[in-house]
Amino acid sequence: MGGSKIRPSITDSVTLCASCNERAERDLQTKALAYGAKVKKWVKDPSLVPVLYPFIWGWARLTEDGKAVPISAETAAEMMRAIYGDEWDRWMALIGAWVPVKGENRG
Repeated sequence: MGGSKIRPSITDSVTLCASCNERAERDLQTKALAYGAKVKKWVKDPSLVPVLYPFIWGWARLTEDGKAVPISAETAAEMMRAIYGDEWDRWMALIGAWVPVKGENRG
């Protein structure tokens, strides 16, 4: 339909299939937020929200040119807490996910 003249933002680098996108707005919303597949509208810089790619690298941060740079789970946790505070820890607890703690070795 001609496309848009608006330059895609970094959040356009994260895509979900139609079914998963629908579920991210419904029953998977907490999981999508906890894993960075969805970003709250009030977040001023979405590039600061890491994304979990479980079958590729694990956690990654997105760059302005759409690339994903792998980061540690500990770094991802620090980034998420810097943006969402304790709310991120609550999301992780609700979905039963492991929450990285600084200095903890999960090995």
